[in-house]
Parts: sequence; structure tokens; C-alpha cells
Amino acid sequence: MQESLTGREQEVLNLLLDGAVPKEIAFSLNISYDTVLTHQKSLYRKLEVHSINELIGKYSPDNSDEQAPKLQIRKILTFPLTVTFFDNSPWNWEYRFEPDLLFNDDEWKPSPFKLGKGNKLTKGDEYIIEVTYMSNVDLDFMTTGFADNVAYSEDLSYWTALSEHERINENIKANTKYSASIKVRIDKSSSISIPEANLLHFNAFPCEKTQQPSVTFEKLEITLVPKIQIDDALPQPLCITFNVYEPPFGWHYKITPDLFLYDNKYRPSPFKLGKGNIITEGDSYLLNFTYTPNIDIFHMEAVFVDNTIEEQNNYTPLTAYKVLGKNIKANTRYSTTLRLYVYKSSSKSVPEANILELVVNPHEEASQPILLFDNIEIVKVKI
Repeated sequence: MQESLTGREQEVLNLLLDGAVPKEIAFSLNISYDTVLTHQKSLYRKLEVHSINELIGKYSPDNSDEQAPKLQIRKILTFPLTVTFFDNSPWNWEYRFEPDLLFNDDEWKPSPFKLGKGNKLTKGDEYIIEVTYMSNVDLDFMTTGFADNVAYSEDLSYWTALSEHERINENIKANTKYSASIKVRIDKSSSISIPEANLLHFNAFPCEKTQQPSVTFEKLEITLVPKIQIDDALPQPLCITFNVYEPPFGWHYKITPDLFLYDNKYRPSPFKLGKGNIITEGDSYLLNFTYTPNIDIFHMEAVFVDNTIEEQNNYTPLTAYKVLGKNIKANTRYSTTLRLYVYKSSSKSVPEANILELVVNPHEEASQPILLFDNIEIVKVKI
């Protein structure tokens, strides 16, 4: 009769079957290399194999052998879900959600983080994380993000960040309910498809550093944002309706980099920045516009802004406002060229942090401007 596996042996077995080597397993499970070898030797004895190739050939999930040991998985993950954060000194307290399966209350349950066997976190993907939760202690703030605990970066030594860690809430009071919705973008693909390389981290920063946080989630949904369907062309001429009116500042229109929402479709944007890039201090951009307005305009300006950090009401300018034109007459064609110098880098590589904003002040303030562009060119100048 086959001996049963211990919980740790089962974890080592799962990693071996997913292709991890003992050194990776030691880092992933925070145990010594020699301990991994001891578990591996015990697995070989209990499962009656003599090599890693024999183990994979006999017990791989892709093998139909009915003798293969299987996890006993409960079908339901119940909410509220309470998780206790572990000490990750000297940085913070941490909890890690593995994809697809979650070990909670001494049982294996389906994880709220669905990735799918054989899949991995991929650069460019975006996830919406929606939470409703309560902490047992006061927290300065709590963050979330994705990490690879198999690939070790030089600066962090034992794991690699796959995304920015986004703040969920700040000044969190104990036993008080909070809700939040956060978008997290994957900046780097994970190294391998095993769970330890595709982790969702929650990091808690207690007001009292030694207090161990427990967080009770009433809601925890992690959703992959569907890929945008991109139309092949941006029509010319381009008719832009300025649709945000902010008295006394005028009418606004925002051009996002790389992708441009126009006529309810995503099109290639005239503002090319490139995935993973940001507007950077010291850069210079040349703007060439040819346009015809529908109404008389007192003046029109252009500026780069970051809409993810707030300094002036709800945005941060990255350049000075530059005038595109003054005393512009309705139904008259104009051409203009100007240069924008970036004096502050954007905070991150998401589109909302790298926006070209056009601001129009009509003679009649409440009149909605519509501009017909025969040409829009936004070119980074090499210095």
C-alpha cells in the first residue's frame, strides 16, 4: 500500500512536476536546499521511482495513470475570507495568493486569482482587482501587485516584481470596512508557469510595525482585462469633439499614447510612445497641427499631463502650457507648429499618466468646440 505524502512533500512534488529544480523549490518554499533533497528522496521512496524523469513520466498531470497522487480540493472558497499576513521584515507584512489553488484553513480551495494551468502572467496584460475588506489593526496603507518568486532580481535578491505595487487604500482604521478597485498592469512576464512564479502579493504596513495584520475579505475579484480590438486606421481628416468643459479653464480633449479611442473604436494614436515607455524629464516633442474649428476661439493650448497623481485639482502638468493659436476664426483652416519641453517625468507607464491634453477657450464659453484636423503629428525630437 502506497504511503501517504505529507503536506510539504506534496508541495515539493507539485513543483517538481511543474519543472522546478531543487534550488528554485528551496527559494519558493523558504527551506534549505538540503531539505528539498531530503523531501525528494522521500518522494522517490514513497512513489516507488528512482529518478526525476521516472517521477514526471509516471505522475505528471498530463499522464493518465490513475495512481498519480491528486490534491483533494474543496469546490468552494467561502466569503468572508480571512487571511493572516506573515512577517516580511524589514519591509512589511505580506500575503501571497497563488493562481488557481489556495491553501486556506488547512484545505486546498479554488483561488480567486484565476490563471489557468500552463498559463503565466504576461507583459502587457492588465488586471482589475476589486476588494471589500476589513483589517484587524490600523494600517498606514495596503498595496497589491504581482511578483515572481522563482526569478531573482539583483536588487531584490529573492524575487522579481512583475508589476508596480498599487496602493489600495491609505489611513486604514481597524475594524472598518473599505472597498477599492485597482488596475494593475504586468510590466514583465513571469519566468515559468508554476504558481510560485505567478503570485499576487498583498502588502500591509501597520501603524504599529510589530502588529500582525489579518484582513477579512468580503469581496476579492481578480479579472483579466480583455484585449482591446484595434481598428487598422485612424481616419483623415479627423473630427474631434471637445467633450469636457471645466469653467473657467475651457474645453478639454485628451490624446492618449499608442491607442486612441475615436468613434467608439480603438485606433492607433497619432501620439506614439511605445509600451512600457513614459514621458521623461528632458525630452522634447514637436507638434504639427492643421485644423479647422467650427466656432470662434479665443485661444488654444497644448500640455502633457499625468492624470494619476494629483497636484492641481486632478492632474499634474509635465510641461508648460504652450499656445497653439489665438483669435482663431470659425471655418478657417490653420497650421501651427510648437515644441513642448518635458520638465517632469510621468509617474508610470500607463496611458493615463502620459496624456497630451488640448485646451480650447471659445469666445462663447458654453459653445462646444469641434475641430477638423487634416494633420496631427506628435514627434519626439532627438537632442
